[in-house]
Amino acid sequence: MSRKTKLIAFPGGGIIPSEINDGKGDKEIPPHEPVRVPIEYGDSLINDRFAVEVPQSEAKKPRNKKTAADPNIAALKNKVAQAEKAVAAAKTDETKAKAQEFLDEANKALTDAQSGS
Repeated sequence: MSRKTKLIAFPGGGIIPSEINDGKGDKEIPPHEPVRVPIEYGDSLINDRFAVEVPQSEAKKPRNKKTAADPNIAALKNKVAQAEKAVAAAKTDETKAKAQEFLDEANKALTDAQSGS
């Protein structure tokens, strides 16, 4: 790549559009995975707080393949957080029981995903 690039990472995952990806189609980037982009594009994403700059020292560190291979873990963590809010907001015993059941299922799904089951 002859143009100047910058190493960035998306805290919540992101998509590099085809125009930036040399016309090879949109590329989904898992959360916290370093990716090289043109400096101008990277600065724009950083300024808009969609991405963070990754130091060059971090560029070659091995990543946790289990987390990178399963981008659903972030979605499952979000589901657990929503379920916890639902339990806290429940006003009747019936709605609290349903919300707790939803929370238990979400926690189980997250645990299974993190353990690789």
